[in-house]
Amino acid sequence: MIQRFMILLSILLVLNLNLFPRSSETDAAKKLEFEVSGGIALINEHDSFYDRISGTNNFIAQYAQYYLLTADLSGDEVNKLKTLKPLNLSLNYNISKNWYIKIGFEYSSEKTFTEQQNTVKWNGPTEKYHYTYDYRISSLLPYLGIETRFSSFGFYANVGFNITDFSFIQTLRYEEGGSLLLDEEETYDTRGKSAAFIVGGKYMLKLGRRVKLLLKFEYLYLKINSFNGDKNNSSGIVEGTIYTYDMNPYGIDWFLFWDLHQSEPDDPSIRNVDTLGLDLSCLRIMIGFSF
Repeated sequence: MIQRFMILLSILLVLNLNLFPRSSETDAAKKLEFEVSGGIALINEHDSFYDRISGTNNFIAQYAQYYLLTADLSGDEVNKLKTLKPLNLSLNYNISKNWYIKIGFEYSSEKTFTEQQNTVKWNGPTEKYHYTYDYRISSLLPYLGIETRFSSFGFYANVGFNITDFSFIQTLRYEEGGSLLLDEEETYDTRGKSAAFIVGGKYMLKLGRRVKLLLKFEYLYLKINSFNGDKNNSSGIVEGTIYTYDMNPYGIDWFLFWDLHQSEPDDPSIRNVDTLGLDLSCLRIMIGFSF
């Protein structure tokens, strides 16, 4: 359905360009409009994305409990991705008095960082697990759309195909009795793909003969069901899919965790396996110019 819609918009644009020539180059130029805008998108906090952090802490706490020890957690509160910053570029072509066809793309990104330390106290040497967690999301969305205008207002709908890159870097420095025994970095480079839809409205304020200031309010519908890619650490590179699940490695209690596996994990200490998804549907406020 999406492919048919995009093909239809392309055919309409080609027909209008070829079958209805303009009277002059100046007249043709008026039919084309370039638009650039940027803003902020308020996204959900997606708690499942941070089960990696809480799961690591639970794993160490249960390890200490299993050996009748105590474990202390210190460092940052979990910093979550709460916004994205979209940058949108589009070419608008006037096909009739109040109607435009739009073709363009947008890019958005955000990152966050958390640093924590777990300390396990033995009667002898003390164990220290120093973790850092670096989350990065970037999204690319080419699209086609249609827009109608009246007075100083415009309303539009876009459909496109989104590619979202999710990269994650986890580092661990393990010390025992003050001696550094392990310094390891684990990187994840994955991506998810999905159709995306945008509906919005804008207010246009003329700043000159052709330049307009734009204030846009939009709703983006975008849900990604899974992320595929690779994990790289000291053991080598693994290609696969990120799965979420409950873990109970010490038979004490279940906790949430995620990791990348070549195939769906099957282990008696794991249950409720599912792919890690991301719902980026959100309201957005944009400001920009057209000329």
